[in-house]
Amino acid sequence: NNNTHKENAMTIINLKQDTKEWLEYRKSHFNASECGDLFGVGFNDELKLAHIKYGNYKPFFNEAMRRGKEAEPEIREKVNVILNKNFEPLVAVWDKNNKFSASFDGYNKKTDEILEIKYSLDEYLHICKYGEPSKKYYLQVQHQLLVSDAKKAYFAVSEPFGDIKIIEVAPDRAAQNEIIKKWLEFYEKYGALNA
Repeated sequence: NNNTHKENAMTIINLKQDTKEWLEYRKSHFNASECGDLFGVGFNDELKLAHIKYGNYKPFFNEAMRRGKEAEPEIREKVNVILNKNFEPLVAVWDKNNKFSASFDGYNKKTDEILEIKYSLDEYLHICKYGEPSKKYYLQVQHQLLVSDAKKAYFAVSEPFGDIKIIEVAPDRAAQNEIIKKWLEFYEKYGALNA
């Protein structure tokens, strides 16, 4: 397949985020942004996620997410300037199990780091108060770190007036093992019916 080329722990998938093809691709993969659903902290419960992936439910999408998608390129540019890095968006699968996928808001091959961007006042306030992502986004970033095997992640949160907080998130093997376990259980319960 000439659509892919090799990285260290992942294979890059030549897909543009938010296209019809990308949405179709997501149905057959374990995606980082759905990870919170498996732990009861996401936008959907597990059953609803199963219907989104294997049935005909539309993925959850709200106004804040739409605005965030619009703001993402601008936020990424600001983060690149602040950190003096060059993060580019990327979709990839994990080489150990290519069901595990992640759509990175930014990947920097040279420094082996990833970037996750959020546009959310709630998450911004959470970062200010606790100095770490909320559980939903912590799990998402750990799933991304698992797929990429990157050294670390930058979690950048912009509040709507444009102030950005950036924190570093290190790989957490215990969380990653739990994520793997939950996804395999989820697939056994719902996905196998669809295989």
